[in-house]
Amino acid sequence: MKGSAPTDVIARLGLAERLLVDGFLCPGYRIAPGMLRSLRPLLVRLIWASAPDIRRSLRRNARILLPPGNDEEDRRQFGLEVLCEIQQFTEELVRASSRDEIEDEADINSIGNIQQYFARRERGGGIVIATAHMGSFEVAASVLVQMEKKVHVVYARDPSKSIERMRSKLRRDLGVIEHAVDDGIETWRALQEALERDEAVALPADRVQPGQVGFDCELLGHKTRLPSGPFKLAMTTGSPLVPAFCWRNHDDEYRITVEAPIEFDGEYCRNLTEHPGVRNFVEAFETALRNNPTQWLMVFDAWPESLERTDS
Repeated sequence: MKGSAPTDVIARLGLAERLLVDGFLCPGYRIAPGMLRSLRPLLVRLIWASAPDIRRSLRRNARILLPPGNDEEDRRQFGLEVLCEIQQFTEELVRASSRDEIEDEADINSIGNIQQYFARRERGGGIVIATAHMGSFEVAASVLVQMEKKVHVVYARDPSKSIERMRSKLRRDLGVIEHAVDDGIETWRALQEALERDEAVALPADRVQPGQVGFDCELLGHKTRLPSGPFKLAMTTGSPLVPAFCWRNHDDEYRITVEAPIEFDGEYCRNLTEHPGVRNFVEAFETALRNNPTQWLMVFDAWPESLERTDS
């Protein structure tokens, strides 16, 4: 990304979000939510036109995420669709945070492989739910809190104070216990203690946030970095790790896929890429990306060293 770090892109996106959310989305949803939804394509095109670093990153990601033989127009369309998903996600966040209470989610299409989840939970020992920045946090969390007595969610503070304020309110309304990733060792200890109490810990495993430790691995045949935390947490506590992904269908219903629990059995492996449990997660994540490439809300280079930087 031509000299721009991911944190720089996120900071710029955070500034755009502050202007968009405070100045447009919040008052827009109170006054005319239907009109705001109709303006979404225009907003997406404006973001695409005015953010060259994000545009470049989305094009480069498209070269790997799309089927072989994709061309420049395919990559452009991919980028617009990703930005549309981000815009819709932001709109849903504004709408959910403005409600007095969480509504029942009637738009969940199905939940896959849930029987394996419950069978493993009967054995106890806590559970680590490794997910990605896809679909709807509200939908996924509303399902999880019905399945677990206590749910802990690990998050990175958003550079947009408006976004972070709404996300925090939503987490409180959903009844999940939040832990900021940049709180360091305090968060790590709290998560270990939660697993020892047979509780659930959900955290993203697709993006190395500022302050996190990551490791190099192959994703869709190209070198990238994933956060070490979810896997080390499972290794050090002996809790199983469950890949779980949420995405939106074409009819705006959601689907949640829960994969088979991956056992780490307290086996610590310094080189995470050599652990079969890590490879199992990567395979499940690759399947989710192939099935829903434009729903991965990734706005900076996911594979910064894998492609020649020829996009502009």
